[in-house]
Amino acid sequence: MGKEKMGLMYCLEWEQLARTLTLDPYGARVHVHSIGELTLDNLSSYLEQYRHKYTSVLAYKHRPGVPYSEHSSYSELREFVQFISPQKVVSTVGNGSEKNRLKMQQHFALWFTNESHAIARQTTLEDSLFKGLQ
Repeated sequence: MGKEKMGLMYCLEWEQLARTLTLDPYGARVHVHSIGELTLDNLSSYLEQYRHKYTSVLAYKHRPGVPYSEHSSYSELREFVQFISPQKVVSTVGNGSEKNRLKMQQHFALWFTNESHAIARQTTLEDSLFKGLQ
């Protein structure tokens, strides 16, 4: 995983995950790549590059999230989020500090009819995903 993707992972503010992140490909049990990089040729080349450490590769294209344009209007984004009712909204704009991320999450929480239910679903999802990495 590169520095940019690692920075994005830290924006999730998921402490258990953050403790497992590394830029050292030999020290990682899970390697994160962009979905466009998950082709047979790319994965074969990647495996060859690290053949001294790894003997196989498994690619998983996780698609539960729905990326949405940063150029959408406020009302378009709000209506889209309310329509699909995601478990979590991660802002890619204005998230440079913990204070800003918290402010954004509080703002997004107002878009859900039951804020406590949304937070409980997020916590359960994060816990179950992390158990899969252990």
